[in-house]
Amino acid sequence: MAINVFITGASGYIGGTVLHTLAVEKHPELSYRALVRKQEIADKIRKEYKNVTPVIGHLDSLELLEEEASNADIVVNIADVDHTTSPPAILRGLSKPLPNDTKPPKNRFLIHTSGTSILNDNSFGTYITEHIYNDWQAVDELVYKLPDDAWHRPAEKAVLFNEVAPRAQVVYEAIICPPCIYGKGTGPGKVVSFQMPQLIKHFVKHGKGFTVNEGETVWGNVHVLDLAELYAALFDKALSSPSGTPEPGLWGHEGYFLAATGEHHWGDVQRLTAHAMNQKGLLRASETEKLKPEEVRQIAGLEVGPLIWGCNSRGMAERGPVKLGWRGGRGTRQPPIGWWVTGKAQGIGRREIDEEIKFYEDGLVL
Repeated sequence: MAINVFITGASGYIGGTVLHTLAVEKHPELSYRALVRKQEIADKIRKEYKNVTPVIGHLDSLELLEEEASNADIVVNIADVDHTTSPPAILRGLSKPLPNDTKPPKNRFLIHTSGTSILNDNSFGTYITEHIYNDWQAVDELVYKLPDDAWHRPAEKAVLFNEVAPRAQVVYEAIICPPCIYGKGTGPGKVVSFQMPQLIKHFVKHGKGFTVNEGETVWGNVHVLDLAELYAALFDKALSSPSGTPEPGLWGHEGYFLAATGEHHWGDVQRLTAHAMNQKGLLRASETEKLKPEEVRQIAGLEVGPLIWGCNSRGMAERGPVKLGWRGGRGTRQPPIGWWVTGKAQGIGRREIDEEIKFYEDGLVL
């Protein structure tokens, strides 16, 4: 039975890495269609991936998204996590009968991407929260209780509370919610992340390292290749359920997957980074400066700067290990369950910081 896959965000850091993982490493036998915005990336995909057809468009191309989804068995949405009109368009497409569909109709799946900025607490470097979200023991808190004005929440709700394609129409949704991501990606476009590379870039711009206030904040992290393995594991579950009732605990209001394999103390990481950059001659001084949120915004030119480098975002990823057998092995120094050690850098340590600095030195940071 032919399976058609549509992926958005294929030129991005996560999306490109997931595309490579699926199309090259895991399921080269399948056919993929990949949404990209630029002709140069489309040309690169045609050259490097014989089983991937690029589709030029963007998330505001709602008719195109609906059409592509209408012909897909599985959609993996890894583009702008705050875009609120594209998920309904994808779901409208998935709710339409497939050409030459079976009776009863085949199951259709949407794997949607969010991000753990949704868990931010606006602490701005002043304290470490003890509250840790949990996608297995307390998934209802993630699905039903996060505030409507939380970062990424409007787009999430379009998927979680899908009124376009009711589950009676055999459309099943899940959300993967990554934390801070590090490491080099493998896709055809962007290959470095945002939080760490941009921090390094703005350390250089400022002439020294900085923390948001005291730097007392903790955030989860994952290596991009480990994250891609989580997408692939959930993708495999979709492949194994072409009809009938899919395995419970994976889709709908239970299908919410946090993705951290470690967590780091931002103040520790910022001080380690400044020290490493000083040793490499990128900064004149090795010490860090304590800045107020508005000062970080001004230096970085980013309204979200104090949020992504100075707020708590803690979530225990248990659903992936329990339901999918997923284990992060590239970045974490301890098993994914039981690694919460407040105030100690894990996953992002000196080795990883040196790699992120090299991305900057190699001109990969835009």
